[in-house]
Amino acid sequence: MLNNRHLSDQEHYYRIIYENTPAGILIYELNTHNVLTANPYVCSWLGYNPDDITNNKIDRIFGPYIHEIEMAVLTSINQALLSVKESKCYKNDGTLIDVAVTGINLNFYNKNCILIFARDISMRKKAEKELQSHAHFLQKLIDTIPNPIFYKGLDGRYIGCNFEFEKFIGLKKEQIIGKSACDIAPPDMADIYKESDKTLLSKPGDYLYEASVYANGTNHDVIFHKATYLNNDNEIAGLVGVIIDITQRKKAEKVLQAAQQQLLDIIESLPDPTFVIDQHKKVIAWNLAIEKMTGIKKEEMLGKGNYCYGIPFYGYPRPLLCDFFWPGNKDYPPYQKLKKEGNTLIAEEYVPALNNGKGAYLWATASPLFDGKGRLVGAIETLRDITEQNRMKEQLQYLATHDSLTGIPNRYSLLENLRRAVAKAKRGQISALLLIDLDNFKLINDTLGHPSGDDYLITLTSILKSNLREGDLLARLGGDEFAVLLEGTTEEEAKTVAEKLRSIIEESELCLVTHKTCFNLTISIGVTMIDGTIDAPKILSYADSALYTAKKAGRNKVSFYQQSPDQLNHKVTETHYLVNLIKHGLKEDRFIPMFQPIYELKNNKISHYEVLIRLKDNQGQLILPGRFIHVAERFGLIAQIDRWVVEASLSTLKKYSQLKLFINISGISLSDESLLEFIEEKVHQSGINPERLGFEITENSAVRDLVRAENWIRRLKKLGCRFALDDFGIGFSSFYYLRYLPVDLLKIDGSFIQNLDEDSTNLALVQAINNVAQSLGKKTIAEFVENESIVRILTNLDIDYGQGYYFGKPEPYPMSKV
Repeated sequence: MLNNRHLSDQEHYYRIIYENTPAGILIYELNTHNVLTANPYVCSWLGYNPDDITNNKIDRIFGPYIHEIEMAVLTSINQALLSVKESKCYKNDGTLIDVAVTGINLNFYNKNCILIFARDISMRKKAEKELQSHAHFLQKLIDTIPNPIFYKGLDGRYIGCNFEFEKFIGLKKEQIIGKSACDIAPPDMADIYKESDKTLLSKPGDYLYEASVYANGTNHDVIFHKATYLNNDNEIAGLVGVIIDITQRKKAEKVLQAAQQQLLDIIESLPDPTFVIDQHKKVIAWNLAIEKMTGIKKEEMLGKGNYCYGIPFYGYPRPLLCDFFWPGNKDYPPYQKLKKEGNTLIAEEYVPALNNGKGAYLWATASPLFDGKGRLVGAIETLRDITEQNRMKEQLQYLATHDSLTGIPNRYSLLENLRRAVAKAKRGQISALLLIDLDNFKLINDTLGHPSGDDYLITLTSILKSNLREGDLLARLGGDEFAVLLEGTTEEEAKTVAEKLRSIIEESELCLVTHKTCFNLTISIGVTMIDGTIDAPKILSYADSALYTAKKAGRNKVSFYQQSPDQLNHKVTETHYLVNLIKHGLKEDRFIPMFQPIYELKNNKISHYEVLIRLKDNQGQLILPGRFIHVAERFGLIAQIDRWVVEASLSTLKKYSQLKLFINISGISLSDESLLEFIEEKVHQSGINPERLGFEITENSAVRDLVRAENWIRRLKKLGCRFALDDFGIGFSSFYYLRYLPVDLLKIDGSFIQNLDEDSTNLALVQAINNVAQSLGKKTIAEFVENESIVRILTNLDIDYGQGYYFGKPEPYPMSKV
């Protein structure tokens, strides 16, 4: 009775478990596959009515998967319990779901049955699938990263990596996962990796370091960037590492460092003081020459900013020329003479702190420094002390414009002032020129000698100056000839001044202390008025004619120039004749090219020829250019002549393959842009080497229109031609502008050369001109060389070339032999 009750209790407990278990329980007959019983959870879970499920086959629920389940149950070693197997089953609506199945083979009411425990794992499988998808996505993501990436567990073994890491170490992922650094890296590198990992794991965060590694048979320079990662419990679970291969960058840095060092070595050896600043305006180079100039060692300057480089020059920090490349600074002190050529700035500036506080004039050039992307990364500035050069220039200007004996202005200075007086006269201000000559001055030179004559001229100069107004110009033209320019005067006033000077000299007794002798000499004066109708040379010529009249009238006289009607008519007739002759000459090809050789003085060889022209008149006689060129310029015919000369010269260059020619360009033509374009086009079309062709303009023409002259020189030199500045030396007031005219040659005016072997003043001038030319990198040509004595002097002065009748007169054809 007790046993029956116990069994009844157990059955009741089992029934409760069976009906309330949150898992499906089914029993089906093995032979018929009929479901014999199913707990309520199966019905609610799979959507069946209790009666429907027990009248169905097990195959409706598990479909083909039932055979795998049966096979697993029946072949299980332990028939008492089957291990959990994942499978699938169908809901009543046909939905296929994932399930975890456990089954046993048993006897149920004398039937061979199988008991199945089934649990819905759809949500878990979905989560696993999503997790796998996410893991796949992350793996793909890191595989697309171009840097090697790896991650390790706390034991130091690799648990993952990307494709680039496989390539980097030369192993497949399967050969990496589960291994430690000791397994795949050289021992010395493995120790470094382990130590860095240990450091990072002991102090979580980021760790960055550079290393040289050997991987896949190659040495690499790399950056390791490692960081710890956490698990769900916020505990360190391992570390992830990124490798940045900087091998090529390191090689490029070495090449760049070598190039930078080479550049610094070059800058260090430059003869000119030079310094370089970076984009932060800090000094990165300070060469030996600038140390010597400033007395400041590079160690005191390198790495410093805040305009420290201005201190050695000005005594306080301030910007220099190189700072102009940075925008936004408005406190730059102005440079008096500033020029820009391309990206380069050029300036001349007085610097007070140099030369122990005595100051110096510096010629500065500054250029910006750009990187490969065109960004400003610094600037270089080079300096040159031109104090001595400026002093020499001032001395040359003084020598060129003043008489060395008396210290008053000379002929050149008078001509410059005459030109200004002519310009003023055209605006209504009349002036007068007095030409003064000592009567019988030869008596003093012959009796007492030239030194006494010089003393007398100095005394005479003092007397004349003391009897002129402050604004009047007194000049010595040479020998015993003087001139006075009276600006803003009338003819009557000019006559009064002339008579005053004549009578004062007549009444004065000029004594020579050295000889205890006194003389009463007189002067003759020729006067011409300046009304703006004639140029400066003609004014001098007219004054000379008046002086001649005064001398002829018995000396100690004042004479005014009077132009006769016949002279005026002749002038008009001559001009008309020359204009017609030039026009016919252009039409009928009457111009004749002549070639005069220019010799190299050192080796006595012909360097090149100057092209000169002659005009054939109606009788077949040749007219020199001095007679017709000024008429051609005045009547607008000079450009046509220049075009003819260019074409004739190019034709000659084609005929003589070794020939080099220089062509004269009129100063008037500098304003003719079409002529410049014509020359460029003709040179291109000719096919000759442009280096065989050169051009000459006079110094006065260049200085009169410096901008156009610089444009002509720049464009023709860009073409490949050379350029010479003719008649150099007569315009010393423009000496400063020479640095802005990039000419190759200076032709020293013949007036300095003709009597070079007799005139010590001209010798000093020629030597000074040559010294300045050499300092500016230009070669010199001496004109009007007429004897061997002058050639020897020029050679000793290191003049480069010579031209004149001594070497050869202008000829219709270039010389075939030297």
